[in-house]
Amino acid sequence: MKKKKIGIIAIVIALLAIFAVTLIYYTSRPSMEKVHRLLDAKDTEKAISMLTELSEGDDTAAINCLARIYDKGELVPRDEEKSVRLIEKSAKLGHPRSQLFLGLFYANGIVVEKSGEKAIEWFKKASENGEPEGYLRIGDCYDVGFGVERDLFKSFEYIQKAAENGVPEGIERYGLMLIDGAGTSINVQEGLKWLQKAADLNQPFAMNSLGTYYANGQYVETDLKKAFEYYKKSADLKDGKGMYLLSLCYFNGDGVQENGQEGLRLLTEAAKLGDKDALYALGFCYFYGEHGLPENKNLGIYYIEQSANGGNEDAISFLNRHKYQ
Repeated sequence: MKKKKIGIIAIVIALLAIFAVTLIYYTSRPSMEKVHRLLDAKDTEKAISMLTELSEGDDTAAINCLARIYDKGELVPRDEEKSVRLIEKSAKLGHPRSQLFLGLFYANGIVVEKSGEKAIEWFKKASENGEPEGYLRIGDCYDVGFGVERDLFKSFEYIQKAAENGVPEGIERYGLMLIDGAGTSINVQEGLKWLQKAADLNQPFAMNSLGTYYANGQYVETDLKKAFEYYKKSADLKDGKGMYLLSLCYFNGDGVQENGQEGLRLLTEAAKLGDKDALYALGFCYFYGEHGLPENKNLGIYYIEQSANGGNEDAISFLNRHKYQ
């Protein structure tokens, strides 16, 4: 009986020892939870060390976290190549969002050599693995003939898939393609519905488009107040084009009480954000001393040149007329 008790005790001790060793192993090994705790405690050095160790394996969460850190350059010196190579590793491990980013790197020639074929390959993998934005980017490639022969019908098909899978930009693009009949038959009413969905998802281009339709009475009845409301929503999102269009409402009193001062403020903000139409309008105001601005031809030409560099046809024509090209 004593021997039996001793045997049982020995087994219990052995099991406790195994449990203790296992506990020590799992509590001492690196984990993303520990990384976040270290980052919260501002212990950057240990956090980066642990992330690096985790990234040497197949922990895509750690790999992507480290990639973001190197991309931002806030906790460590910025290293774009390291960031891209980490995303590449994560993509090859099957992470859908990383596959999308790797496709974008190939599309833009960031660290890797620019390649339309490689971009499409990774966009397809991303979409097949559950990242619907991949459909949108494939649609982009067919739209401009990047890596494939240009085909608006195929572009429409992929952008439709992106829209139906809830990609905000895809919803916006799908609506516009239906309205314009790009790669499909024209269906204005259906297009407007999708464009409104995009606006509800805070897509500024959709807001600006709808605002312009209401301002011009295109596809809908003219409603300057509604146009103003759409432009204001876009401007509130700090969209340069929305700010420019809203400035015109204030200058002209369209859908709102005329207020030149507010119009000028918005126009200036839009120009700072690089909107080419705002740059031209602000340059024009300085050149001729309009809307309360002092006449300053040099400053006016500076803004108009910036606008022309962005492709504004009125700015290019202005420079040609004034021989300031």
